Amino acid sequence: MKNKETNLKSLFLYPLLKAFGCCLALVSSLAWANLTFENAHVRLLPPNVKNTAAFVSITNTGQEGICLVKAWGDKSQTVEFHDHIMQNDMMKMVHVPRVHIAAGETVTLQSGSLHLMLLNLTEKLKLGDSVTFTLEDDTEKRYTFSATVEKVQSSVSHGHKHHHH
Repeated sequence: MKNKETNLKSLFLYPLLKAFGCCLALVSSLAWANLTFENAHVRLLPPNVKNTAAFVSITNTGQEGICLVKAWGDKSQTVEFHDHIMQNDMMKMVHVPRVHIAAGETVTLQSGSLHLMLLNLTEKLKLGDSVTFTLEDDTEKRYTFSATVEKVQSSVSHGHKHHHH
C-alpha cells in the first residue's frame, strides 16, 4: 500500500513541481528584459491630417538585448517603426520591421530619424491629449507607455534646399 501511496503522490506532485519550475524560469527570464520610456510625446498636426509621429527614449535596463517587432496605439489603426534614409538626394521615410535595443543601451526615437508612425488616426488629437502605446518584442513580451501630444518642430528638410546669398 505504501508504494501505491508514494506513486499517487509523485503522479500528483511531479506535474505540479514541473509547472512551478517553468513559472520560476519564466519569471526569472522576464526579470532580465525590461524597458523604460522617457520623454514620450506625439507630434501635434492639423486636425485634417490622418498620420503623425511619436518620439521616445527607450532604455533596456535588462541584461539581454530586446528586439521590438510590433507596436499598437489607442488613437490610430496602425503603429509602425519608421526611419528616414537619404535616397537620390531626397529624404525618404521607410518602414522598419524591428528595432534592436542592446542590454544597457538607449535608443532614441526622434524627429528626422527612427520614430513611431501613427497611421490612420481614429480621433483628432489635441494639445495635451495622452496616447497609450504597446510595443511587443520577439518573445511576445509587451511594454506599455503613454505619450503626450505636443507641438514638435521637424528636423527633416524633406528634400527642400534653401540657398542663402
